[in-house]
Parts: sequence; C-alpha cells; structure tokens
Amino acid sequence: MFELSISARRAGRFAALFALALLTSLVAGAAAQAAPPANDDFGNAVMIAGATGSATGTNVDATFEAGESSPLSATGNVWYSWTAPSTGFVAFRTTNPDPANQTWDTVLAAQTGSDVTALTTVTKNDDYLGGRLDSRIVFSATAGTTYYISVGAFPDPVPATQGEFGLEWGDPDFYDEDVPVIQLGIKTSLRHGFRLTFATGDNTGNIVGGDWVTTECKVDGGPFEPCASPLVVSGLTGGKHTWTIRATDKAGNVGSLSGTARAKGSSQTTG
Repeated sequence: MFELSISARRAGRFAALFALALLTSLVAGAAAQAAPPANDDFGNAVMIAGATGSATGTNVDATFEAGESSPLSATGNVWYSWTAPSTGFVAFRTTNPDPANQTWDTVLAAQTGSDVTALTTVTKNDDYLGGRLDSRIVFSATAGTTYYISVGAFPDPVPATQGEFGLEWGDPDFYDEDVPVIQLGIKTSLRHGFRLTFATGDNTGNIVGGDWVTTECKVDGGPFEPCASPLVVSGLTGGKHTWTIRATDKAGNVGSLSGTARAKGSSQTTG
C-alpha cells in the first residue's frame, strides 16, 4: 500500500509538471509568434534616406493599429519614412531574399500625411509585371516631402505570404524591367508607298512621360531610323513590303513589332 501511494504521488507530480511545462511552452511560443515587428506601428516607421538605397525587414506578425487602413494589405503593414532629397521620379521595390519560398507575396504603397487615420495614397502595387510576387511603385517625389512606405503581405493565404523582404529605391530606369509594347493602328496602301499609325506603351513610361520611349523603324532590308507615328513610306515598287518598328526605353528594354504592307502601283517602278 505504501509503495503504491508513493508511485501514485510521483506519477501525479510528473503529470502536473509535464502539463505546466507544456502550458509554459505554448504560452511562450504564442507570445513569441505574436510579437509584431518593431516598425509595425506608423509612429515607429524606420527612417530611410538618400536618392538610392536599400533596407531589409519582415512583415511576419504585422498588425493593424487602431484607425489604420491599407490600400492593399489585409494583414497589417510595416512602415518606413523617406524624405525626398530632390524633386523627380523615384522607384521603390521589394525583393525576396529566399527564392525557395514560393508563397512569399508583398504589397507596397507610398502615402503622405502625419496621422495614420488620414493618409493619402500616392501609389500602390501588388504584383510587378502582373505575374511576379514582388512589388514595385514609381511616383513623382517633391523635395522635402516625407513619404511613408508600407510593406504588407497579400492576404491569401496568410501567414504563408508573410516573410522577410528587401526594400530598394532609386531611379526608375534602374528598376524598370517593362518591355515597351507597340500597338498597330491603321495601315493604308499608297501609290508606291504605305502609311501606318502606331502607339507605344510602357508601364514606367506611362508614369514618367517625356521621351522615356524612343522608336525606330525600318522597311524591307534597310537600316533602322528614328520614326514617329504616322509612319509614311514612299518611293517603293508596287507590291508587298516588310516593316519593323522597334521601341527602346531609357532602361534599355526593347520591344518590336513587324508586319507587311502593300504599295500600290507598278512592281517595276518606284514612282
């Protein structure tokens, strides 16, 4: 009877200690998991500076503070503050430090204001180029203005989309990977020539404007020469001819479009 009582007490004490250890472990684990990043709140935004630069961070366990809303994220943001050193266009982008993590998916926004409950969104982006999970924004910055850059995670599925990230900023052309798109308009046959209209589009160029994209054209086996829409070609023999339009942006990305056009008139003469 005495031996049984000792064994029972030992078993009971072991069970109690095991339960306490398990509870402590669960509580500690939950507390560690739930601890948000240091720049989880708008007021604790990490200051970044310079015309170009980079930083690292994480949005794991990021939360929304009272009154905070987000242009894209449904999981909470982490914050950075950047004051523009000069007036001009700037690009920000996120990078994935662990390419093996295929569920990583950021959302990125630039906002202005001094109160998290009343911010103005300058621009935002989820997936750069539509099929990638990194994010990229381009906007016109004003010297001396402070912009708040928020990095969140796409809300499906969370928390798998959260993780560590790189944040980089600099000139738009440094981060531009958009290939200019050429859209053909109206094609008209002329006597010993042809006329065609076209338009070019570029995601960065559409924001920056100006001469971000330049175009060159060539006919048949001739060289590329600067051109603009409408392209009017003359001095051709009657019949079918080939043409190519090449668009190049300031980042060096090149898009092209080729086709054929028919010139009216004799196939033996050029006019």
